[in-house]
Parts: sequence; C-alpha cells; structure tokens
Amino acid sequence: MTELLKRANEIKDKLVSWRRTIHQNPELGLELPQTSAFVQKQLDEMGISYTTIVNGSGVLAQLGPKEGKCFMLRSDMDALPIQEETGLPFASCNAGKMHACGHDLHTAILLGAAKLLKERESELRGPVKLLFQPGEEIFAGGKACVEEGVLENPKVEAAFAMHVSPQVPTGIIATGIEAMSSVYGFKIEIEGKGGHGSAPEDAVDPTGALAAVIAAYNSLPSREVGALDSCSLSIGAIRCGEVWNAIPDSAYITGGLRAFSNEMRDKVFQRLKEMAEGICAAHRCTAKFSRWEGYAPGICDREMAREMTRAAREVLGEDHVTELPEPMMGSEDVGYYFQKVPGVIGWLGGMPESGPIPQHNPHFKIDLKALPYGMLVHIAMALDYLNR
Repeated sequence: MTELLKRANEIKDKLVSWRRTIHQNPELGLELPQTSAFVQKQLDEMGISYTTIVNGSGVLAQLGPKEGKCFMLRSDMDALPIQEETGLPFASCNAGKMHACGHDLHTAILLGAAKLLKERESELRGPVKLLFQPGEEIFAGGKACVEEGVLENPKVEAAFAMHVSPQVPTGIIATGIEAMSSVYGFKIEIEGKGGHGSAPEDAVDPTGALAAVIAAYNSLPSREVGALDSCSLSIGAIRCGEVWNAIPDSAYITGGLRAFSNEMRDKVFQRLKEMAEGICAAHRCTAKFSRWEGYAPGICDREMAREMTRAAREVLGEDHVTELPEPMMGSEDVGYYFQKVPGVIGWLGGMPESGPIPQHNPHFKIDLKALPYGMLVHIAMALDYLNR
C-alpha cells in the first residue's frame, strides 16, 4: 500500500480543487444538474463509463471486469437549505444553500477513489460500482436509487460508505459501527371547538388534549420499550392558537422517532396513534395521526465492519483507526442499501484547527487534509473485498 499512499499524496491538490468547486455550487434534494454534470465531466476525463439515474441527478459508474462479485462505493452529493456564514474564500455562491454536512467532501473523495481504482483496474477481480447519490438530506435519494436498480445488473454483493466528522481528529477513521438508527416523522392534528376564554364550557379545548398527549409520549420510551431495546422519541414543534383570550379550534404536534429496527418503529408508531386518539377522545376532541418516511435503519454487517477496520489499518496504520464502542442514534440513508446487501459505513475525522463545529450549522468546516485518508480507505475496501 506504500505506492498507493504516495499516489494519494500526488493527487491531493486535485481532491481539494474538486471539493471547493462543488462547495461553491451547492444544490438541493433530487435536483443536482451542476453537481451531476461536474461528476460526469471528471469521469469522462478518467475514461470511466457511467449512466445517469434519478432524473439525471445521480451518477452510477462502473469499472473493473464484468464478471465476479460486485462491490459498491457510495457517496452523497446534495447540500442543505442553509445560508453559509463561514467566510471562506470558496464559500457557497448560491444564496440559502450550503454544503453543511460534508457531502462535497464525499463526492470529491469518491472521484479520487475512482481515479486511482481506474489506474489499478487490472488488479480488480470483480466489478466496482461507484454511486454518486442525490437526495440524502430529504429522505428520498437512497430509496430512489434502490428502486432504479443500482444494486442489480450486476448484482451488488456488498457496499461501503463514509461520512466526514468534525468531532473526530483529522485522519482518524472511526470503524466498528454496529448500527445507525432510522428516523421517521409524525404529526398529530387535534380538532376541538373554539370559543371565548370567558366561557370555556361552551368550547372544546384542544390545548388540554395536546398537553396530555405530550406527557404520555414523553413517558412511552421508558414504560413501553424494553430496557435492552432503544428508541428516541422527540416533539419538535407545537402549534396551538394565536391570541391570549380565546380557546383555539385546533392544535398540532410534530416530532420524530428513531429506532434500530423496523419492528420497533412500527410498534411505537402504532402506540403513538392509539394514545393520541384515546387521549383526545377523553378530552372530547378528535385526533388525526400521520407519519412520513425518513431513513431506514443503517444496520452494518459485522463481517463488513471487521473488514473495514482491517483494510483501514492496512492502508493507514494502527494509529489512524479507532473503533466506536456503541451504535449511533444519528441517521443516514445508507440503510436502504444495507437492508438489501451487507454493508458498512465509516466516519472520517476532519476536525478543524479551530475546533469542531457540528454538521447542519452555517459555520460548518472540515479540515481538507482528511481528503486523502478517506480516498485511501475507499480504495482499500474495494481491493480488500474483491481480492481477499
């Protein structure tokens, strides 16, 4: 791997250039025409074949032989609806849009991995798919890619993804992740009967029902979920009335649920619906419960997790690899792939010298010295999986 490390250092300036170009031109959701075109241009220059997916915003490239077990490397490309406030010379040129989660680095890293894998294509004993995915931030990209058949023809046998982290020191790869939780949203619309504050007996007050529902929800994880199981339930928004001296007609609550299994998710959602309807009926109100899809649980394959640790240590050395001790309640839409094929996600440390600033923050920054480390682990995973 010494030769590979040398080659990675030779192209690190190109990685930085790619990342800055993508960072300056952030796009949202499933509409990434500029980002997709940029990726396609680089792949054309590398001589790597690809097809476009998800209305042209996603790119699925492939290299290596046509026969043999197939491995997939996946990156996400979309940004967030945030106004950048970093003050960087290459800050976003698109008002109200920012790469505040590191997907610009993910894209540059996978382009770098594509370049070096193309140079070593004769060493691959099976095809490698390179997926540049849109729509990770809007709960739609991974699902859309699976539905469009990215895991088929040839059939993907295993998959790998990586996410940058400003909380982890630069160049450290965090491995050993057992799982990332799912995340789903819900909303309860409570209907009562409005009236004057001086005559509550003539109204049907939804505020009492709202308060009782919130109290019941806050106790649900500790009372109805086993001590060895896990879920996270949170209320994110409450709306009820506009003026101080009137009883409103209606109220609503929105929140989120995180869990490590679809079974736990469905069990808790069923109880949320039952509790809302029952409590609101007791307050003479009606409740309409609805939920929407988020990220599927990202359950990592244990053998793939061990392989990631082994491959990262081989290419970077023992000092650059640490193992996370427990699952994460954070979410990522790689779960859509991992429910179909064995897969694993790793975390790439990129803590800035000024200290960590979390993702989804207008001041978010990442140390760009992390880029070659991430690229090397992508390459090592593909080579290790196909050739071991």
